[in-house]
Amino acid sequence: MKQFLAVLGFGVLSLALGACSRQMPNQPDTAPQGNAFEQGAELAVRGDAKVFLAAGDITPTVVNFRDALGTLNANTPGSQSGGRREINWDAVPATATNTDAFPGDFFNQPAVGRARGAVFSTPGTGFRVSDNNFVDLNPDFAGQFVFFSPVRTFAAVGSSDMTVDFFVPGSSTPATSTGFGVVFADVDREGSAAIRLFDASGKNLGRFLAPPAPGGVSFVGVTYPTAIVARVEIESGQGAVAVGATDVSNRNAAPATDLVIMDDFIYGEPVAVADISQPGSPALAASTVATQAAAHGNSNGAAGQLPAFYDGRQITVNMMELPDNGAASLIGRNASINQIYATNDLDEEQDFLPVIDAIQGDGFNPLWQQNLISFNQGFTPHQFHSDDEVLAAAAGARPEITIVKTDEMYRCSIVGH
Repeated sequence: MKQFLAVLGFGVLSLALGACSRQMPNQPDTAPQGNAFEQGAELAVRGDAKVFLAAGDITPTVVNFRDALGTLNANTPGSQSGGRREINWDAVPATATNTDAFPGDFFNQPAVGRARGAVFSTPGTGFRVSDNNFVDLNPDFAGQFVFFSPVRTFAAVGSSDMTVDFFVPGSSTPATSTGFGVVFADVDREGSAAIRLFDASGKNLGRFLAPPAPGGVSFVGVTYPTAIVARVEIESGQGAVAVGATDVSNRNAAPATDLVIMDDFIYGEPVAVADISQPGSPALAASTVATQAAAHGNSNGAAGQLPAFYDGRQITVNMMELPDNGAASLIGRNASINQIYATNDLDEEQDFLPVIDAIQGDGFNPLWQQNLISFNQGFTPHQFHSDDEVLAAAAGARPEITIVKTDEMYRCSIVGH
C-alpha cells in the first residue's frame, strides 16, 4: 500500500562563506555549484555544477532535474544525442526481486529495456531489489521505508556503499554523463546519504548530501553543462539493510544505525569517452612510455611512469620489472609484498588502468606482485578503482572476475597523487 508522505519542509540547503543557512519550505530547489550546501563540502569544478535538493514532497525538484538533463530516451543499445536515462527498478522481473543476487550489470545488457549504460559494484556482497520495501527482512521496516515510484526499491547487500560506472548502453565502452541524481528513503540524519562524483580521469568532482526526511523520501542530483561524470559513489545510510538490522527510528530496539534505501536513479545519457587505446590518450601515453622504458632496460626515471587507481584516486607509479630469478626468491620469502591488479601484463597496453593496494603510509612496500584480472563469462568488463572492489568482484558464489597471480615482480614508487 502506498504510503502518503508528509512534506517535511526542507528546501535548498546552501552555504555561504562556510556557514549553513536553511531557506523556507518550498523555496527554489537548485543551487549553483559556487554555493556549497553542506558545511565543509568538497566542491565540484567551480561554477559548473547545478545541485538539486529536496525532502518530503520531492516531485517538483525531480521534474526540474529531469528537465535539466533532457528528454527521456528509449532504453536501447548505443548512445543517443543528449537526453537522459532512468532506472526505477520496476522493470526488474520477479525472478530477480527479493533476492541478494541481483546482477550489477543488469542495466547494461545489449538488449532493449536493459541497455541503460549503468553498472553497479559494491564493497558488500551484492544487490537486492525489493517489492515490499524490505519488510521481508525485518517487519519493522514497514513503518520506515517508502517508495517514490511504485513499487520496487533498491539497496546494496552487506554494505551501505556502492558505485555506478557509466558505459555506452549495452557495451563495455566507458562513458560519461551530464549528471546524476538519486532518490533516498528514510534519511534520518544529516550526512547519512550522499553522492560523490568523479570524472573519467578519476578526479573527485565533489560530495553532495541528501537532506534528511525521516520516514519519507529525499533527493539529491547534480548536473553539468557537458558530459564529465564517469563514476558515482553512493552512500546510502550508515549501515547495511539486512535481517536483524535496526533503524534509528525504532526506539524500541538497539543498537541502531540510520538505515536508508534507494529508489529512482536519473542520469544524463552516457556517451563514449576517449578510449585508453586511442592516440593522444594520457593513459596510453604513460603506458607506452613505460613499455618502451622496459624494452630499453630503463625504468628508473619518469620514463617508467604509469597511471593507476588507489582507493578511488588516480595516481602515478614509477615501475621497474625485476629479473625472473629475483622475483621468485622475493615471492617465496617476503610476506608483505603489495599487490597490483591489471588486465594485461604491465609491460603491455592496458584495457583499463591498473589498481594498487597501498601507497606511502598505508602498508606500503616498494615490491609489487602482478595479478591479472580476467572477467568471467556473462559480466561486462569495466574499470575498478580500488583493491576492495577487485577482491569483492572475485568473491562469492558467482564471481565477476578471476584473479590470476603471476610470478612477475615490480619495484614501484608513487610519484604523483
